[in-house]
Amino acid sequence: MKRVQGSTSGDGSGIDFVRNSLYIQEAFRRNSDLLIEALLGLTRLSQATDPRDKIIALLGLASDVGDGRRLPIYPDYKKPVVEFYHDITGFLLRDGHSLQMLSLVEDHSDRQIEGLPSWVPDYSVTAHEFVGLFKQFIKMAYAAAGNTPIAVSWSLGSKLLLVHAYATDEVQIVSLNAFEKQQPVTMDILAQWFSMAATHSSPFDPSRMLQWLSILENPQGRNDKGLDTFWRTMIGDAGYSAHPAPQESFRSFQAFMVFAMRAHAMAQIDSSNDPAHNVQYPDQVVQALTAQANEGDTHESTKGDVREFMSCWTRNSADRMFFLTKKGPMGTGLKSMKTGDLVYILCGARVPFLLRKSAQHYRFVGEAYVHNLMYGEGLPTGDIKFEEICIE
Repeated sequence: MKRVQGSTSGDGSGIDFVRNSLYIQEAFRRNSDLLIEALLGLTRLSQATDPRDKIIALLGLASDVGDGRRLPIYPDYKKPVVEFYHDITGFLLRDGHSLQMLSLVEDHSDRQIEGLPSWVPDYSVTAHEFVGLFKQFIKMAYAAAGNTPIAVSWSLGSKLLLVHAYATDEVQIVSLNAFEKQQPVTMDILAQWFSMAATHSSPFDPSRMLQWLSILENPQGRNDKGLDTFWRTMIGDAGYSAHPAPQESFRSFQAFMVFAMRAHAMAQIDSSNDPAHNVQYPDQVVQALTAQANEGDTHESTKGDVREFMSCWTRNSADRMFFLTKKGPMGTGLKSMKTGDLVYILCGARVPFLLRKSAQHYRFVGEAYVHNLMYGEGLPTGDIKFEEICIE
């Protein structure tokens, strides 16, 4: 395999590639276990001439694959790529006793190989961020399904994955655009997410945006439950080196928002007739943003906070949409998600997943971060009645 071209860009993928490589080297030096699912995540930025090599090249490195191990998986270049990816994923989900592979499923609009079931990752895709899979520097402590056991059924050759799941919510509002790490769109996306979170959070209250702005304008401003939920959702509640994000990260968010609002207000003032700047604020909010814009550059002491929060947002929400559910929680999901998608917690899963009802079964949309559902809060107490569903 070779490293994907262009991964030294400012989105952090070049840094991730180096860190991932160093992590693999360190694991070998310490004789630590390297599970195939972790290796597939760590090498996602790599390319291969033969798409099957995205998996085959890792089999000799994985500590859980081969003769006498839990996963008897072997190279097979005779199988078509679709069949090979499908069978490998089925084995890993059924016999690997882990649902983390589902977090590797990329947005379906990014797929390069046609014919894969919705629950099977296209491993040839090199650009995909995930929140549910193992991360080497911040061990993701999510436990959306609590301590429920994994319940997966799959038969060799079948395109259906049978899982036990609990429906917790439904997507009600989705942002117009995903955060795609490109300037100057980033500021418009941020304004869109902020406006959506402030004005449409339950209960509906248009004045909440002004309340949040007043908190952000005050350097010693108190936090707010809704505002706290918003910034934690943006970064998947994962700080740069801590998980969950410490409360001190609110100051970084505050500095970042003030900086971003100034930039966005200036852009709106300079491009008031530009349809690209389509976030409509109440008059009072426009005045507040304009006042922010006239205050000048961000103070030197806060620039580190701005960079830190921007980095965390990029790492955890890149290429994701912001959404609100019918019951109120905020979340982020893959670009192809839409209103009406169902928020499910699968038995034994670390993160919630979005599913879409089809004519007979369900289609897998992708993993999601949903605040207040990441540590088992979405499951009822006592006996849980999971339903058995088929994902096609």
